[in-house]
Amino acid sequence: MNSRINSSKDSGRRNLAHKLDWAIKEVKKLQAEKQNLLKELYNDSLTGIANRRAFDEKLPELVQIAHSSKEPLALMLADVDGLKRVNDKLGHQLGDALLAAVGNSLNQAARGTDLAGRLGGDEYYAILPGFAATNEQSEDQLMRSTTARYAKAFDSAVEKLQLPGRLKVGVSFGIAILAPSESAESLYKRADDIARSNKRALYYRLNQVGPVSEAEHLSA
Repeated sequence: MNSRINSSKDSGRRNLAHKLDWAIKEVKKLQAEKQNLLKELYNDSLTGIANRRAFDEKLPELVQIAHSSKEPLALMLADVDGLKRVNDKLGHQLGDALLAAVGNSLNQAARGTDLAGRLGGDEYYAILPGFAATNEQSEDQLMRSTTARYAKAFDSAVEKLQLPGRLKVGVSFGIAILAPSESAESLYKRADDIARSNKRALYYRLNQVGPVSEAEHLSA
């Protein structure tokens, strides 16, 4: 009698352990599916970096945090010039490779606290928390050194593609530092205006004087 009871208990424990094991596997499966879904929602499918949805959600959130904590914040926009020429001359496959390379270069240049992503087309962004001048580096020097870091990564990524010399590709940057009480929309507009202005100057150099050097990136 006791042996049958013990056997029944052992069987019950095994069934419970099996159910628990199944439940744990299902939870892990759901967690993995959730992570994949979030990745699809917030990552750009072509470049693998953050997408427009991530930008639209994170920028207002980080602006609010910056205002509340009195911590500095900046937004950098990057605009690639030459993508259409690459698509027209070499095909969209290489054009996509260029976009992916630019995305990879942003990731390489980003600090651990930066959020780098692609807005769409040939437009990229980097949200820069803690972007502040120091005793050793003025605000202007900080913007130039940040631009230089991203430009250097861009140049390296484009060089690896080994594009024909006649196809000139460049990138223009616009950095805006968050002002007191400024909205995310206003910060974006200021950075976009600067990037567009620099893009016009970059376009002229690409079409008139040849390849863009790192020094020219800095003056854009």
